[in-house]
Order: sequence, then C-alpha cells, then structure tokens
Amino acid sequence: MKRVPWALAAPNLGAAIVVAAAIGGAFSIPAARAQEPIPADMRTEIEAVQAEVESFFKAFSPSSLGPEGAIRQIIGNGPLKDRNDEISQLSEQAEQLDARYGAYVGHEAVSTRTSGKSVIFLRYLYKGERFPVVFYFTFYRPNNSLSSVQPKWSLISLRFDARLDALDR
Repeated sequence: MKRVPWALAAPNLGAAIVVAAAIGGAFSIPAARAQEPIPADMRTEIEAVQAEVESFFKAFSPSSLGPEGAIRQIIGNGPLKDRNDEISQLSEQAEQLDARYGAYVGHEAVSTRTSGKSVIFLRYLYKGERFPVVFYFTFYRPNNSLSSVQPKWSLISLRFDARLDALDR
C-alpha cells in the first residue's frame, strides 16, 4: 500500500495545519540522537508552551473535548483560528488514530528545539497500543525587544504522522 499524505497549507498566513497520515508502508525505528541544549533564557518560555501541549493531550480524549475541541483550544485566538475546513479535516484524521494505531495509552515529549527566541518546535509521541504517532507543534511569538510586554505564543503549525524516521532529524 502507498502512503497517503494529507497536507493543508495556509500560504496567505505563512502558517499551516498539516496532517500526514501514513497508511501502510514500511516503518523503521530510528537510532537515538542527542538533543541540542535549550538556551537558559528560553526554558521558562518552553515550559509554558509544553504546558499548553499537555492540556491539548488531556483534552484530546473523546471523554473530554475530543480531537476537534483540543485542536481549537490549542489554536486559541492565533492565526489558525479561522481555518475551519482545515481544522475539521485535521480533526477527522485525528479521530481515526485509535482505529489505525490502537487505543491511546499515553504520550511523551521527544524533542524540543528553538529558532532564535521567536519559534519553538516540539515533537511528541502519541502512544497507540499497536504503534506510535508523531505530533509536531510549532509555536511563534514575535520577539519585540522594544517592549517589556511580550505577546502570547501562538500555534502556527500542527501536524501528525506515523513516520518514526522523522524522530532522527
């Protein structure tokens, strides 16, 4: 069977909600790789964003808000909030995770990277009974050195797939 990627882009916003659902195909488990050290001045920022992702996974359960509610919650008032069709498509794919990969048994953070002081990339494993799924979250906040009040972090990209080889990058 072929892998069928699902991609939804928001070129006018410079942001995207992307779903890549791998159907069939061969999978390999990557070798472990050291993570780059997080700058000390970004640790508090990263902890705040990680708390949002933890809330996302708690809300993701059908007994809570479910996938669509969790997605809308983490998007909040960010630049993706009006992307209703893409949010619906992403939610529909997320609702199929249990059927494809087994019931959800937990999640764990697998990597954190920053790009300057304005972008945070997080990768999490969504653990299904039969196979894990990799969730990718990208948050953005313009760093305004002229102001003492910084804007809130906004989710600018959310995607997931079953390509474990991506964990090695």
